[in-house]
Amino acid sequence: MTVDDQLSVAPSEQDGVVAGRYALRRLIARGQFADVHFAFDRERDCDVIVKLLLESFASDPEFTERFDRDVQAMIGLRHQNLVTTLDAGVSAGRRFVAQEFVAGGTLAELMHQRSTFDPSEAARLAAEVAAGLEYAHRHGFLHGDLKPTSVLLSADLHAKLADVGFAHADDPGAPTTLVGVAMGNATYFSPEQAMGQRVTALSDLYSLGVILYQMATGRPPFVGISPLAVADKHVHEDVIPPRWMHAGIPVALESIILRSLAKNPAERYGSAAELGVDLDRFLKGQTMGPPLGAATASTATAMSEPHRVPSIEGATSAPSLRTASPTLPPSVPRRARRGHGALALAALILLGGAGAYVARLATSHGVIRYGVPKVAGLSQAAATAVIHSLGLQAVVRTTPVPPNEVGRVVAQTPAAAVQLPRGAKVVLTLGVPRSIAVPSVAKLPFAAAVAELTRAGFAVTPHYVAATSPSQVNGTVVGEQPATGTHQSAGSTVMLDVVRLVKVDVPQVQNLTLAEAAVLLQQSGLVVGAKFASLPSSTVATGLVISSQPAPPAQVPKGSTVQLSISSGVPTAAPTPGNLVPTVTGERVQQAARDIKAGGLNYRVVHEVTTRASQDGRVARTAPRGGTSAAAGTVVVMTVWSYSPASGPAPATPSTVSVTPST
Repeated sequence: MTVDDQLSVAPSEQDGVVAGRYALRRLIARGQFADVHFAFDRERDCDVIVKLLLESFASDPEFTERFDRDVQAMIGLRHQNLVTTLDAGVSAGRRFVAQEFVAGGTLAELMHQRSTFDPSEAARLAAEVAAGLEYAHRHGFLHGDLKPTSVLLSADLHAKLADVGFAHADDPGAPTTLVGVAMGNATYFSPEQAMGQRVTALSDLYSLGVILYQMATGRPPFVGISPLAVADKHVHEDVIPPRWMHAGIPVALESIILRSLAKNPAERYGSAAELGVDLDRFLKGQTMGPPLGAATASTATAMSEPHRVPSIEGATSAPSLRTASPTLPPSVPRRARRGHGALALAALILLGGAGAYVARLATSHGVIRYGVPKVAGLSQAAATAVIHSLGLQAVVRTTPVPPNEVGRVVAQTPAAAVQLPRGAKVVLTLGVPRSIAVPSVAKLPFAAAVAELTRAGFAVTPHYVAATSPSQVNGTVVGEQPATGTHQSAGSTVMLDVVRLVKVDVPQVQNLTLAEAAVLLQQSGLVVGAKFASLPSSTVATGLVISSQPAPPAQVPKGSTVQLSISSGVPTAAPTPGNLVPTVTGERVQQAARDIKAGGLNYRVVHEVTTRASQDGRVARTAPRGGTSAAAGTVVVMTVWSYSPASGPAPATPSTVSVTPST
């Protein structure tokens, strides 16, 4: 059973009011799935957050069915570290969710204000998020997109986790990424998410580890020139130990962070509860939990080992030009020392060997020459730092590469170990996203267009536009930027113009002139048909509109064409001998009525404004005309002048005419 069946269903009572109780005050965010509004709950007399599902998802039955099911489950989640879902339903055709308002802002905003957090405060906030995750995981829900903006803070800076409930721990078919979400939040991705694998509860723990790392050090563990590059680093590069970034971080907290950020999910904490226990022990100054496992145990061992920098293969034992061999901070794990993801670490390793190599060259040849280190695979910043530190110049060129090589040096000239004099140039070829032609998705439904562009390697954002023609189908694409056929970098965003039909009421135009009807229809956003039907009418005067098609009160798409039927006057009946229409033009209307009745005919009076007072109350013309034959009983329409006081001086005597039409 859906939300429509079990939850509140009520149309908006007025603009800006949802379900008759939530008064929308302002739009505070526009997410991928919903518009987020700050609102006031009239029944509870309190501020709330109202999320309105975007209309583009309303036509997807699979999505709405899952949305309804998840929302009902979310209403049942009650925990001090989870944002409470208060109500849900359908209002004016749009699904909504009402949630508690948390007054302290987001963790992301607090991070922006501070460079780093006190270790105890960082651990406390992480423990509160872990408590919320543990409750959600225990009830079968994952987060799947955990980031600092998902963590709301109360006025006294206690954490509440938002947006829990749209991923399921028991759903093996649940997608790991969604269009517009995957690459946008790559900073907090787990390696398995970056590789498109199934999200688990341990993925949420990795994301929390990233947040804890950023609170402790002031920066996330991986940054890059693009979301794709960051996601690739989550998979392939080692984390720079937090104490290397900030020496004041306690060893115990570093251990918690590194275990949370293990590449292999099996080497992380087994649950949010287990992570919470270690964070609580840290906060209480107690001994940490049980052994961490093979991978993290080696890390712990590495923290206490002496560190030696290996020399480049082939270097002699000649003394280094440096006064002392560089050493690594005592918290660098073995795997980090082998990896090439850290700029300073790579530079130290390479320079340690290069120093001995330079000394040998200086002794052998009398001229100091430099052996080019191998920098392929490093980031641009790391590679250029190494090259410059050896007295060489780095010249960077680019080449299109697959996504997993973007942001890295893919080639170098000269090759590693070639000897160059000081100041010589080393050309580094940096991988950049491939250029892809934007495919044409015009006239496709939005979902199909998104799928096509995603397959081509682009991200997508919609831009809704009003239909310019009733032939345009709601939800179809009518334009794209950049334009079709232009070449753009892989991963860049294409904005799609998506039709959103607007319906308008057909106005009443009967008994109006053609010009008056045209103005009214155009003001309503409609178009007057180029051709109109001319039909006889006994009730509508000649030249006036008889009817429209469509007729009111119909609603039609804005821009639709309306066809008009115009009166050609009273229908002409077959003449009957002896029945002639008398000529009454210029007579007073009363006398003209008597003359017409005397001829065996009937009459009807219509008025026409005149600016001449002398014409008031006199017959201007008849239809049929005087002197023509007419069948007995034919209705003769008399057009009688009616003087308007606004058009000139009042007549000498009142001339208001009151004639009852004959039958």
